[in-house]
Parts: sequence; structure tokens; C-alpha cells
Amino acid sequence: RRQRQMCIRDSNGAVYTGEIKGRKPNGKGKTVFKNGDVYEGEYVKGKREGYGTYMFPDGEKYEGQWFQDQQHGRGIYYFMNNNRYDGMWFQDYQHGKGTMYYYNGDIYEGDWVNDKREGQGTYTWKNGSKYVGSWKNDKKDGKGTLTWNDGSKYDGEWKNDVRDGKGTFEYANGDKYVGAVSYTHLTL
Repeated sequence: RRQRQMCIRDSNGAVYTGEIKGRKPNGKGKTVFKNGDVYEGEYVKGKREGYGTYMFPDGEKYEGQWFQDQQHGRGIYYFMNNNRYDGMWFQDYQHGKGTMYYYNGDIYEGDWVNDKREGQGTYTWKNGSKYVGSWKNDKKDGKGTLTWNDGSKYDGEWKNDVRDGKGTFEYANGDKYVGAVSYTHLTL
């Protein structure tokens, strides 16, 4: 049985055009919200569910999977500052495996929890320097290795984005320092 096409205006001023079932969006459709947001995609029983694209007036956009009106599953978010996140979402948060392509050419690939880098991940700077290791609350934390683009390398413990604890620093010329490091700020 074919679903009916219809245009509906809700009490908040949003206009939906598309397939309906039982007076609710169901199937493919498009909603233009009063604030200028636009969603085009799949609906189930009145909620965004399945695949769809949500566009904001400022140029930000989400393309991907939805469940119960939330970004949920695999999706790509295009940020206003030209960052782009491609990965897993859980209830509107970057959560699970994902890659952030930063506007400046840097890339982070790894684990996310509630929009923050958390777990294991690799951050590669545009200049070739690379950190591979643990993250907590969006910062380098735990075991990790930072290799600078000149070949020097630190392998050891990190806390709150800085080298802290036991580690080995290997200079580009091959010299090594092994021992404890405390709150040494890094410059790239």
C-alpha cells in the first residue's frame, strides 16, 4: 500500500512535506523548521529515524543515521569552522570510533566518548608529528608515544596533555634520556 504525500504545519511553525501514516511523518520527507533548520530524510512514526541530512542556517550539517530524533549510528558532521567528524554517534554525541579532520590539516583517528577524545587514538599534525596512545577528556593521558617531525620521540606516561611520569626521550641524533618527567610542556 502506498503512503500518502502531505504537507503539515505543526504548532511550532515547522512545515513537513512528505509521506505520512496516521497523521505523522512516516517514510521519506522534509521538514523546514521556523529557525531555518532543514531535515530531509527518513521518518518512523513522526520521528527522524533511518538515514537523513540535517542542515543548520550557519552552514553546519549532519548526514547519517538517526534514531528517535537523534544522531545515532554512523554519520558525518560538517562544522562551521571547516572541521569534519566522520564516525559513530550515540544519542547526538560523537561516541565510538571516529575521525576528526581539523580545518588546519591535523587529523585525529580513534575513540570518542560524549564528543571528546577518550580511549585509544592517533593524532597526526599537518607538519608530520604524531601522537599514538591514550586519551582522557580530550587530552593525552596515560601511555603514549609522540614522534616529532624531526625524528625525536617521547614514549611514556602523559597526564592532562603533558609528559608526566616515567618515559624515554629519544633525540633525533639517537641520544636517549630514560627516567621520570614532570610537567614538561610540549611545543610542536
